[in-house]
Formats: sequence, C-alpha cells, structure tokens
Amino acid sequence: MRFNPIEHLAWGSANTARPTPACNLALSSMQRFPLNELPWDPSLVAAGETLPKGYGTLTEMIAKRYRVPANQVLLTLGSSGANFLAAAALVRAGDWVLIEEPTYEPLWRNFEAMGAEIRFVPRAPDGSVDPEQFRQATNPRVKCIVTSNLHNPTGRHIPPETMRELGRIAASTGASVLCDEVYLDSLFGGTPQPCVRTIPNGISTASLTKVYGLGNLRCGWAVGPRELIEPMGHVLQYVGVRHSIAAVAMTILALERLEALYERARRRYEENFPVLARWVESRPALRWTPPDGGFVGFVRLPSGIDDDALVERLIREQDTWVTPGRFFRAKGGVRIGFGMPQPELVEGLRRVETVLKLS
Repeated sequence: MRFNPIEHLAWGSANTARPTPACNLALSSMQRFPLNELPWDPSLVAAGETLPKGYGTLTEMIAKRYRVPANQVLLTLGSSGANFLAAAALVRAGDWVLIEEPTYEPLWRNFEAMGAEIRFVPRAPDGSVDPEQFRQATNPRVKCIVTSNLHNPTGRHIPPETMRELGRIAASTGASVLCDEVYLDSLFGGTPQPCVRTIPNGISTASLTKVYGLGNLRCGWAVGPRELIEPMGHVLQYVGVRHSIAAVAMTILALERLEALYERARRRYEENFPVLARWVESRPALRWTPPDGGFVGFVRLPSGIDDDALVERLIREQDTWVTPGRFFRAKGGVRIGFGMPQPELVEGLRRVETVLKLS
C-alpha cells in the first residue's frame, strides 16, 4: 500500500493554518453547531459488562434509522473513516473499481492506496448518473462501484431506480456499491432512501457533519450487509478498535435532538439557496445545474478562466475562499458552499464577482 497525499485535504489544511478569511465559501457543510449546547449525560460513558453504554445505544439508534439489524452497523471516525475501511476491506491490489467523475478526491484515493485499478466513469453534464456508462466500463475484475448521494460536488440526487440499476451492474461481477451519503439527509422536500435500503449489495456511509454542522464529533458509520460490514470491522481493529467514547456519547445526544438540528439546516438552505441560484443564473457566462439539496453547488467558469488561478486571486486579493474544480477532477469550475450565515454568502459572492468581472 502507498498513501499519496490527498491534495484537496492538504490544500484545506494549508488554508486553515491561515487567518480565518472574511468569506469562506469553501465551507462544504451547514454552519458549525456549538457542541456546548448539547447537554452532557455521564451515564453514556459508564461501562457495562464489556463496553461503555454509549456504543450499544448509538449502534441501535443508527440501526433503527436505517431499519436494519444492529450487526449491520459499524461506528467509524466520520464518513471518511467509513469510506477508508470499505476500501481496505472490499478490494485487493489489481482489482478494478469504478468511481464517478467528478468525484470527491478522498473516495478514489482510498482505493488507489489499496492498489486497485481506478476507472473513472463520467456523470452526465447535468450531474446525473447514467447507469449505461457504468455498464460499459464493467468487466469481471470490477469489485466495487463508488458514488455519492447527494453528489459531491454538484449536489445532485441519485433516484432509487438508478441506484437499483447500479446494484444490478455491480452484482453481475460479484461487486458491491459504496455510496457516501453524508449529504443525503439534506434532500429537503424529498424522501431520502439510503443505498443499503435500496440494493442488497450496497453500503451506506454517513455522519452528522455536512447537514447538521457537527463535524467536530468525527463520528460516522457504515451500514451494509453483514458479510461486508464484518471485514470492515476487522480493518478497524488495526487502526483504532473503537471510536471515542465521548464522541459517541455526544452523537447520541445530537441524534436525540435531530429534528431540531434538521430544521436549523432546512431553514438555512431555504434562506441561502435562492441567493446563490439568483447569483449564478443572472450571469450567463456561468453555468451550473442547481443542486437537489446539500450546501454546495458546482459552477462552471467562462472559457479561459483557470479555476486554480481564480481561487488564488480570491484568497490573495479578496480574502475569500472557494474550492477549485481540480480537486474533483473537474477543471474549469469551482465548488461554492452556502451553509454559512447569509451576510457572509452575499459578501463572498460580491467578492467573487469583483475578480471575475462578469457584470
């Protein structure tokens, strides 16, 4: 195995080391929720016969949300940890993996590190998934199909019928489908249906980070068939054994208040999405397909404008961050977040406009 740097995360870490920008439109989640507003319950860290009470409680809560047995749930270090464990458990060197493009860089880097042969499968120009593209790329060496729902970076939703077709394509080679669903709860107005409830060979990964602003907990999970979750648990024994007791306890407290956290996120989406949509759609030189939910949109830039150069100018001249498309294998565009307070979004878009000079 070889762990190459993940450029997107390295870029984010380098920027985090700088002073906080005036406008952070690179933020990809709902504004952070203050953890000190969650009451503390010391009983959740009390030891039972073998484990602190919180582990079993949280596992049961997640199992109930997904309507699966508790032995199909694995607690992980965020959804990123879940995705890594899946890659380590599902493939060996030389296996093929089909991954959507554009894509979130850590998703494919995980499989690259395991020695898999990566084949990128393009989404349609509007960000939707065309199963025929995956079918054409499939061969007997394919062991996993990897996607995200809602899609990162476009925010597009994969309907259940499309997911079922991906499941059938994967099953034709004995493969599984790994779906990062960290944004799925933000399909506001829709009915989210996780991959694991849609296809028998699907693994859903998620956390409370993107939709609920609870990234500081770093508590995520993977939910899938027992025969896939169990080997992921074996990998976990090598890298951490169990998640932080305190984080597990606070995640339980958050899940108990999830309805209020959901309403907080929904209100922010309904306030801010129209602001970004009007800004993009009133500038004919920019192109996008509006996201179906979530707190990010992917905007294609006018021909001749380099996304990296634009981002560096925004940082240097306007103290404003957006994320270059290069990190999603989508040069020529930028991902713009809109989960921050509305005044910051409005001012950030004004500063982007100042550099682009489109009006």
